[in-house]
Amino acid sequence: MPNFTIEDYKEAIRAKYEKDVNNPLSDDLRLLGQAYLRDLCWEKFEGGLSEDDLKVFASFFGFEFNSLKRNLFRDKTDKFRPIGTFLKRQTDLASREAVDLTAILVDFQHRPFRKFKEKGIINYLKHPEDSKISEPFAAEYKDEESNEGENVNDSKEASTFDFIDSEEVNVCSEIETETQEVKPLNLFVNTKENAPEKPIKKLWRTGLLVVILLCFGFAVSYYFFPKKQCMQWNNDHYDIVDCDLEVQGAVVFSKIERLDETKVNLKKIKVCDTTSFFKNGEAAVFYAKSNNTVEYFNQLSSHPEKPGQFLKPITNHIIDKYVEPCK
Repeated sequence: MPNFTIEDYKEAIRAKYEKDVNNPLSDDLRLLGQAYLRDLCWEKFEGGLSEDDLKVFASFFGFEFNSLKRNLFRDKTDKFRPIGTFLKRQTDLASREAVDLTAILVDFQHRPFRKFKEKGIINYLKHPEDSKISEPFAAEYKDEESNEGENVNDSKEASTFDFIDSEEVNVCSEIETETQEVKPLNLFVNTKENAPEKPIKKLWRTGLLVVILLCFGFAVSYYFFPKKQCMQWNNDHYDIVDCDLEVQGAVVFSKIERLDETKVNLKKIKVCDTTSFFKNGEAAVFYAKSNNTVEYFNQLSSHPEKPGQFLKPITNHIIDKYVEPCK
């Protein structure tokens, strides 16, 4: 049984969304604005959801769902922006709670991630977007396929032998006997056939085989197992490093992470009052605030040095309060 990961879970959720969004009757699913996703979320929870879904809500928003907390919920509109960009395949989600909430919004049945690993594996093999095939049925389906394959092989063997007539077998055996009896006598010795192979020729062939195997192994390791498949935060940017990089000495370095194409270009930047903070009405700078200190970055992502904290789009309020004039 395959070992499904959180990345498989994310891909299955996206597949469910993309299947629905391509349905002509579901045009409203193309609306991935923050306010739309916020109202859709409230509507689903007002309609009543499972205990697992309620736990996801409380973990993601920091308070339990209650119909009297509508105003508090509306203040969380910014938390839906990364969900929209995730479904558009523009960014990734940093927390599992955000992934589980996205599964609720697109009505992905095999949620949360724990249940996806336990029950959704066989379903995902046939229908990654939202299959409802049960495990017993899937096992029965596989058995039927294997039995059909055996029956086909048996029928092929039977049909092959049905074409051979017993008289034809007897005729062939007589011809073979006569051929063996009329074998001519070879009066000359073929020295090339009987002579043993020279040791030098054997060594040459062995050496050539070793060289071919080495070249093949190098090619496989180079293309399928490249060394630099991880990244590490270095002050204000990510460096691509070897995954087996060891820390030497007592210096503490940033955590080594798996290479993520959506985060590897993240950079910490310096801003002032002349910086272009918006582009086409959308934020072009993102920030993280901690202890009355604001850090600025060039794209939306999780914080590279503070696990669990997610960057936010900059606002005019932050610009007016924290951004200093250019020197």
